Amino acid sequence: MTYRLSWLEPGQQELLFRTLAAEHNWLAASHPDLPYPLLVAVGTAHGRLVCTGLLATGLVIGAEKGDAVAVTLRSLQRLRLSELLSQVAGGDEPMLRRVLRLADDATGIPRRRPGPKGYPPEHFQAVATAYRTTREEYGRGWARALARELETPEVTVRRWVAKARDMGLV
Repeated sequence: MTYRLSWLEPGQQELLFRTLAAEHNWLAASHPDLPYPLLVAVGTAHGRLVCTGLLATGLVIGAEKGDAVAVTLRSLQRLRLSELLSQVAGGDEPMLRRVLRLADDATGIPRRRPGPKGYPPEHFQAVATAYRTTREEYGRGWARALARELETPEVTVRRWVAKARDMGLV
C-alpha cells in the first residue's frame, strides 16, 4: 500500500485543529498502560456511542522540548477502544449527555434500541414526520436520504415507514 503524503503548512494546521475542535466532541483519556495521553472524539451512529476521531500524540503538554514519547504499534495495541467507549457510555458527565442529546435532536428520533416489546409508538410518529418531510423534499429518493439522515440502513428505514403506515401514521 502506498500512502499519499502532504505536509500541512502552519495555517492549514490551525484550520485543521479549529475544525476538529468545532465539529467533534473531544475528551482526554489516559491509562497506565499507555505512555501518552489520548484525545478521543465521540459521537453516535445507529444508536450507539462510537469513536469518531482519535489523536495519539507523544508530545506531552508541559514536558521539556525533546521529551516526546514514541507512538508505536505495540502501544496502540494496548488501547482497548471498546473498553474506553463503555466507560464513557457508563458515565453521567454533562458532555456525554450533550453528545447523545445532539444526536437525538439532529433527527428528532431518539437513538435507542427497541425494548422487549419493540419501539414505542412515539418512535413511529417521529419516523412518519421525518418521512413526510423527506418525501416532500427528495421525492422518489426519500428512503436513501432518510437513511443517511438517521444513520440507519435503508431497509430498516423502509420497514419503519411501513410499520408507521400500518399504524395509520402515514
